[in-house]
Amino acid sequence: MEILPVLDVQKGVVVHAVAGERASYRPLSSRWTPSTQPLEVARALRQRFGFESFYLADLDALQGAGEPSWPLYRSLAGDGFRLLVDAGVRAEPMARRMAAAPVHSVAVALETLSRPEDLPDILQALGSERLVFSLDLKRGRAFGGPEEWRGREAAAIAREVLDAGVRRLIVLDLAAVGTGTGCPTQPLVRQIKSEFPEVKVITGGGVRGVEDLRALRRAGADAALVSTALHQGVIDREDLESLSPVGNF
Repeated sequence: MEILPVLDVQKGVVVHAVAGERASYRPLSSRWTPSTQPLEVARALRQRFGFESFYLADLDALQGAGEPSWPLYRSLAGDGFRLLVDAGVRAEPMARRMAAAPVHSVAVALETLSRPEDLPDILQALGSERLVFSLDLKRGRAFGGPEEWRGREAAAIAREVLDAGVRRLIVLDLAAVGTGTGCPTQPLVRQIKSEFPEVKVITGGGVRGVEDLRALRRAGADAALVSTALHQGVIDREDLESLSPVGNF
């Protein structure tokens, strides 16, 4: 199982995301760097842990408060980082713009997708090898997104997007992010992998330490999103190497 460190970027700096309450996010405090600049944070984590791949949540773009951070993507890619970026793709035109960006993969999130029927066009614009659908939950329920999916069970939405041709999923419960209370998505990951064993699943949120990561691996997760536990020094490089060598999801 791969570990994908998270860069939550808001107003140009890396922030500590807690429980999806974005208005209260504060600049990151990290054991490994005094900087909150995304490139410096990424470099510090690469130096400490060997990471080359990152999940980047472009929070201003995601919330519709501005353009995607194109210069930031170019800066990180130019320094050798592979990026999975969520910049709030809502429909096919933005997907085409992201397809031209120097990013390895693009998250298309339940939270921001305008209509389920737009997904095939978005998939065509990005290709199944670059698109990662983010199944955004809050306390187990679909978070935001199209009216048609509100109130639907998460597993049913997952089946619908996988039937449309998606081959990689993020399964994330925002209520757990940054809380250090454990990752609540294990049962859903296990269910998805049992029905669709060929699908790659990324999960995370609330990871307390290496035992949580081992539990996610046992549930079938192919990669885990981690932030707080890395910056607090709860997880070290040896822990990560016991799971698998650092790779490129």
